[in-house]
Amino acid sequence: MELREYPNTVLMLMQAIAIRKKDAISMPIYKTTIDGNNYSATKLETDTHSIPQDIFISAKGLCKSSTSAEWHLIGTIVEELYLNNCLWYCDPKLKNNGSIKKAIKGLIDKNILWKTDIVHFYFVNPTFIRRGRELEVLYTTGQAIFENNGIDQTLLRDRRPIRDFDLSTNTPQIGYGYTTDIQETN
Repeated sequence: MELREYPNTVLMLMQAIAIRKKDAISMPIYKTTIDGNNYSATKLETDTHSIPQDIFISAKGLCKSSTSAEWHLIGTIVEELYLNNCLWYCDPKLKNNGSIKKAIKGLIDKNILWKTDIVHFYFVNPTFIRRGRELEVLYTTGQAIFENNGIDQTLLRDRRPIRDFDLSTNTPQIGYGYTTDIQETN
């Protein structure tokens, strides 16, 4: 039997895997169902191993298409974004800077920020930047705004992800799933 010799680059990757895999934890898998105005995430009987990520940033071509001021603003947003919440409040003092105002417009044009009807509040498009799973971030933020009867600064906090959301009735039916790693804070 012949022993296979791996190139150093492969050995470096194998070492990185050995270091990172000890950070993997068992996490539940959810079956997500979207049917018309209903959303539900049902916990399945199996788990998967994953390395928890605090923040997610993704967009093909974003690096090349963004200015340094936009990247500076993205860094600010990342620092201020809450778990399972795509609502971001831009401090009015920040908007006094002309390059930041231009960066906000640039991120809106790139569909990374969405304007709300409340001044200084924006939605961060979770396709690009988020803390949590994309659909859970959207539904949980929507549920929080609904329960709060609008947007204000009390909504700016980490949130436990919702597992059920039904907009097919006049009063949305909302249910929370059990989560061990996330605590809702006041």
